[in-house]
Amino acid sequence: MRLQARRRFFFCPIVSGGSSFPQFFICSYYRAPSRVKGVQAVNEGQMLIQGGTLVTSHGAKKADLWIKAGKICRLREEKLLMHRNAQPHETSERIDASDYYILPGFIGMVHMQVNRMRSVSAYIQETRSYVAKGFTSIVDTIRLDDWMEGEQLLYQLTPHYNCSIDYAVQLAIDARQFTPQIVREMGRYGFQLIQVTVREEKEMDMIAWDALYPLIHQYRMSLQLQIPPECRRDRERAAITEKWLADCRYGKVRTRVADVDPFAVMEREPFYHLALVGQEQCGRLFSHLMEHWYDNIPAFASLDHLSLAGPVRQGPPEAWLSLVVRLASTNAAKAMGCYPLKGSLLPGAHADLLFLKKSDWLTKFDLSTILNGSEFCQFAWIMSNGRWIYRDGVHATHVGSGRHLRDLKPYNYVI
Repeated sequence: MRLQARRRFFFCPIVSGGSSFPQFFICSYYRAPSRVKGVQAVNEGQMLIQGGTLVTSHGAKKADLWIKAGKICRLREEKLLMHRNAQPHETSERIDASDYYILPGFIGMVHMQVNRMRSVSAYIQETRSYVAKGFTSIVDTIRLDDWMEGEQLLYQLTPHYNCSIDYAVQLAIDARQFTPQIVREMGRYGFQLIQVTVREEKEMDMIAWDALYPLIHQYRMSLQLQIPPECRRDRERAAITEKWLADCRYGKVRTRVADVDPFAVMEREPFYHLALVGQEQCGRLFSHLMEHWYDNIPAFASLDHLSLAGPVRQGPPEAWLSLVVRLASTNAAKAMGCYPLKGSLLPGAHADLLFLKKSDWLTKFDLSTILNGSEFCQFAWIMSNGRWIYRDGVHATHVGSGRHLRDLKPYNYVI
């Protein structure tokens, strides 16, 4: 039987200069038959990454990794045994990674300001800058303006259709907008990550928590407290944070807060309160985790907000790399609700992989140097959903291949 290529039609959104609403035109393409005798589709083959050292949140080990359909399908420490009757098209593609550490991709917390009209090339360039840092998924914070409703907010996501990596969205609202009506509408449109900006202590008394608690639990929302730099008085910032944490603890709402002591959070409320740590807290946190390896500290970070000081780095290099993975990948994925698809090397996880040369990890810097995340993690190869998107300084063209991460589960895992 002869296989015929079939024609497909789809609607393509465009934005005209004089209109604030998307318009559409019809495009067509020919789809080749999915299976021809003697040829196997690309997504049906397996890729074998052999001999690499897999770095997880609690250690490192040498193992082989199998990737199929953009996911990790197998993980074993023994060599691959091919069947003697295997056909040539069934042979797995092999990649020698014996000189590399293999890490799960990092989660980037960014503000891309997609509400500003920008060219596609500028958007792609900014996305590639995140990829080069090791971010294989991003959480973009978008401001909800007063004039916006659900449809207008969804329209703000259209620039992300050009994204080459997976992305999630966090809504940023002011305390006066933190009302049951707005929260209900955002929940209906599938938004689960909310950032609330509180500028004054008196705004905390205006939040109707009793009406918000049922909606937050219904849509499984995770909240983040944002205190802008204009609030410079330390006493007022501390009072806002204390009231926020008390209200979230009372209503059993999971919240992410910056500029808090992660050790105090661990003692008071280790599940519902999560500390977003910065560079000034890294030294103490890393030292504690190195001495108490299996302690669960409710803290996470973005890679570009981490730093390694000289005295901290006097230890096993793989151990420090594992702690970086724990804070900036695994814990960040748990806090954002996309674990274990992101932030792990488990079977079934998305094949978001970072390849770091062993010869480059903490070997080219003096111990007295304070290193930021973009300096001590310089990756040679980067993979997103089983596709190479960065190799030896060259970005691959996968425009629009990123997916919108929905149905997040920010309450599922302890950090």
